[in-house]
Amino acid sequence: MTRFQSFSLNRSVVVIGGSYSGRHAAEMLAQQLPPNWSVTLIERNSHFNHVYSFPRSGVIGSSQRNFIPYIGLLKQFEIDQSTQSSKNKLIEFKEKINFEDCHSISSNLNLTRLQFINASVTKIIDGRVYLDRMIQAQTDSTLPTLSISSKLHSASSSTLKSDSGYASSISLRQTASQHNQLDQNIENFNTLNLNNSSRLTNQIKWDFLVYALGSKLPPPLQISSAHEQCFTKQQGVRFLEKQKSIISKAKRIVIVGGGALGIQYACDIAHRYQLLGQPKQITLIHSRNTFLPLFQPEVDNKVKDALKKFGVNVVLGERVNLAKLGKDLEERSQCDDQRSIIVESMSVGDKQWEADYVLLCTGQLPNTALMAQFCPLAVPGGTASGASHGLIRVNRALQVSPSTLGPSPVHSATGRPTTCECGSATLRNDPTSPKTIAPLSRVFAIGDCIDGFGSIKAGHVGWNQAEVAARNIVKLATVAESGGDIAEVSNTDGPLESYEPSPPMIKLTLGLDRMICQLPSAVQPNVLEVFEKEIDVHDDVAWRKMWVSHGIEYESIGDGWA
Repeated sequence: MTRFQSFSLNRSVVVIGGSYSGRHAAEMLAQQLPPNWSVTLIERNSHFNHVYSFPRSGVIGSSQRNFIPYIGLLKQFEIDQSTQSSKNKLIEFKEKINFEDCHSISSNLNLTRLQFINASVTKIIDGRVYLDRMIQAQTDSTLPTLSISSKLHSASSSTLKSDSGYASSISLRQTASQHNQLDQNIENFNTLNLNNSSRLTNQIKWDFLVYALGSKLPPPLQISSAHEQCFTKQQGVRFLEKQKSIISKAKRIVIVGGGALGIQYACDIAHRYQLLGQPKQITLIHSRNTFLPLFQPEVDNKVKDALKKFGVNVVLGERVNLAKLGKDLEERSQCDDQRSIIVESMSVGDKQWEADYVLLCTGQLPNTALMAQFCPLAVPGGTASGASHGLIRVNRALQVSPSTLGPSPVHSATGRPTTCECGSATLRNDPTSPKTIAPLSRVFAIGDCIDGFGSIKAGHVGWNQAEVAARNIVKLATVAESGGDIAEVSNTDGPLESYEPSPPMIKLTLGLDRMICQLPSAVQPNVLEVFEKEIDVHDDVAWRKMWVSHGIEYESIGDGWA
């Protein structure tokens, strides 16, 4: 029977990515896991990015309202170690476990239920993830020794969210003597102990992993680029305010891509500047003849009516030279070039559009390079390109599921087979049992980065996937705590919950004062209906409700600068 070798009092689930799906998965896991388990949410952005509001803010402002502190989520799971309920849970857990072969229990048990680490993951291996910076972490005798890369001594400051709030930032840019001493410490020791209960490390252990890195946003929403890393609220606000300024000055705007993002930008810009008495020349170029074909035909009709009403020049069934356009936009972003941008047609030789500003809304690329490195057979293309953008294969339980047919290249540039991190990994098994468990039964993937059985890429879809994955992890963790065989649970169809995609749903603004919706009918929930809804551009309630839903106290919201 496959079991954990020892029942550590600090079993953990690591969630990589704190957007819509990852954040919700972390929240559910923290609510439902057995009492000795903790959840670590790793997210590169300092604040939750409500990207659905980015286009509106890039046109009319109030960008700060889109960046919501994670502190509200974390406060929900602060645990007072002095409370009797916490002590009772620990006592109950100890009584269930045979500690004959276990490490001694730390008297200073860390009961933090949910931790937040503001960092990027650079590598995944079985049982650990590597970070792009060092953090101050709690020492636990039950954890494996964690090594520190000597190359990270110049990493930027970071903070670790604990049950008592933000720990002190660890700034590694100290005085020369302090810096040299730190270098020496890193070279001489695998772990740098700061005191009896904490240390610097760039590795985090996991017993279960949730991969929720989503996708690379289209350029108009991509606040980070190769030239400028924008992971803080201030940087994000600056990006959107700059976009607002550019749009206000541009007279001719070309939007390439007629998905939801391109439609929203076209309608918002046209409507706003009509109201200001400063109409702009806006062209929306779309490769299809219909808008949003996954939805009911009425959605397409309503979109076309709105674009006509706002005077947008709509070009359907047209493809542009994206390779040249992308290169031109890249060069323009690196210098203060005020010349017009030429958008060339791929269909008609001499056809082109001249613009002062171009919004490239041609879709998203999944962030799956880390998974391709960890398990090449789980991502079409594997590691062949060095930065795969294929969707992750999962089973209905949302566990990562490598292809049994092996179509993905898993060879290095030299032609020799490359090492797959997940292939050599196993759980720590009972020494008396030769049976091992496939590590990928402990790795789940959710959100825009997966092949979700026909589901659309949307926040509410990732939210639903997070719930299924979380419930399945809780089930497996519970089996592990009782000494059960996780492999038996994972290898059968019945015990784990199966994910079933919901039908396509959408809420899309068509200008500043209304939106088109395709949602379940209030009368017949199994039937989708299309309807329009009026909205108030000056409504100060909706975004505040969003903040409150993230655990922020209403009185502390202010104008969104928390």
